[in-house]
Amino acid sequence: VSFADRWPARYAYMFGYEPASAAGAPHPAPPLEGNPFETLVDGISDCVAAGRSSSTDPRADATAVWSALHGYAGLHAANPGFPWPSRQVMLEGIIRGLGRITD
Repeated sequence: VSFADRWPARYAYMFGYEPASAAGAPHPAPPLEGNPFETLVDGISDCVAAGRSSSTDPRADATAVWSALHGYAGLHAANPGFPWPSRQVMLEGIIRGLGRITD
């Protein structure tokens, strides 16, 4: 999220689309090294195994977390004047809520 705030055009390019200010048709970005999404699935699965998540489908919950984080990062970068709650509140809400993380 911090990266998206600092470099919105780079963030857009990394995830396969042209930033809004770019002219012409979008060009796909090169693939990322590793698989950050699978790391997120594994993290939620580890939380389930440790009794820290009530998820019954870590892949579906990881998809929800991934989608929400990217949505927040993009919206936050594009709308800095919006009265956003604190970053900590937003990120904890997304991760804990959608990842079904418990204390």
